[in-house]
Amino acid sequence: MDKREPLTPKQLETLDFINEFIRRRRYSPSFTEISDGLGIHYSAGWEKCQKLVEKGYLEKSSFKHRTLQIIE
Repeated sequence: MDKREPLTPKQLETLDFINEFIRRRRYSPSFTEISDGLGIHYSAGWEKCQKLVEKGYLEKSSFKHRTLQIIE
């Protein structure tokens, strides 16, 4: 049973974008690529990813680029 907090529609859209990006390219997107892909400002893309990490849907290394991983 999944006890993670549910996602908002925008968070789900962000997670879907990241998942599709990784599926197609075999590496995770940068925050710039996420923001550009969703048509939002960089800071908004970063905040959405931070929230997904807090909710347990994403994992990232704070010292490396392109380290976003989706937690199943």
